[in-house]
Amino acid sequence: MANTTLAMMQAIEAEAQAVLAGYELEIDTLKKQAEQDLSALAQAYDQETTEEVARQEEIAQVELERLRQEIQATISANEAAVREALTDRKDDLVQAIVEKVVARYGH
Repeated sequence: MANTTLAMMQAIEAEAQAVLAGYELEIDTLKKQAEQDLSALAQAYDQETTEEVARQEEIAQVELERLRQEIQATISANEAAVREALTDRKDDLVQAIVEKVVARYGH
């Protein structure tokens, strides 16, 4: 009877070990699957991020070019306004310079 009980306990233990091994195998399989899924998700996210960065860079380049053209137009307009103001006031400026020279150094 002692042998029978011992044999039965050993059989139960062997079954428990088999069940435990099955669970551990399933856990490992699920863990690997989760890691693969996470890796695939990370790659997809990286791809989306890369594409979005490229789109935003393109938008920024277009905006930068627009701003450069706007600045150039403003500079040109300002230079033209300065030239016009200097041309219109040329006689006044020359007269003012002559008056200052005469006032300082005499006739």
